[in-house]
Amino acid sequence: MYSWEFDTDEVEAQFNALEPSGRAAFLKLMDALMFDPAGYDRQPDEPAGETAIHRTVKFDRGDGLVSFYHWEPDLKVIVTRIQHS
Repeated sequence: MYSWEFDTDEVEAQFNALEPSGRAAFLKLMDALMFDPAGYDRQPDEPAGETAIHRTVKFDRGDGLVSFYHWEPDLKVIVTRIQHS
């Protein structure tokens, strides 16, 4: 299973700026991603394999987006950006 972390303090600040319901939805997504970050919610037009190291997926009923890298050698998911409308 993977673990995850914020890439920078700025990304952690993006998380902290979310409303409580947005933070809860983000954390629920991250729990789901830990089992298969490369395949989670993959769309048919998304590339698979090594080209899919950087991904963006929706959370909180589509109101939020999270961008991340999955780093296979260390089983890490590194969150690079969080957006929420």
